[in-house]
Amino acid sequence: MLLLPQWQAKGIGKEVVPLLMDYVFRTSEISEMFNCHRLENTGVVRVMQALQFEAMETTARGEGWGGWRRTRSQWSAARNRPHPDKPTTNSVA
Repeated sequence: MLLLPQWQAKGIGKEVVPLLMDYVFRTSEISEMFNCHRLENTGVVRVMQALQFEAMETTARGEGWGGWRRTRSQWSAARNRPHPDKPTTNSVA
């Protein structure tokens, strides 16, 4: 995802990437999603970590690049766990 500088660091990636994962994994046979980024792009690192992508080494673009991946099974397992920020309906007070 490419954003103009004035739209960066506003949480857009954390909102859009999960929607993209849902769409791709629900409507296709794709088994993994990958992300490549410049190593100095710390914003991408924070988003990928928050979304539980798995860091991976990549040499596809040469030095100075990092990569992340998320498999369909990881996505599916995470969808079935309660979100830590959302209380469940059967919580005991």
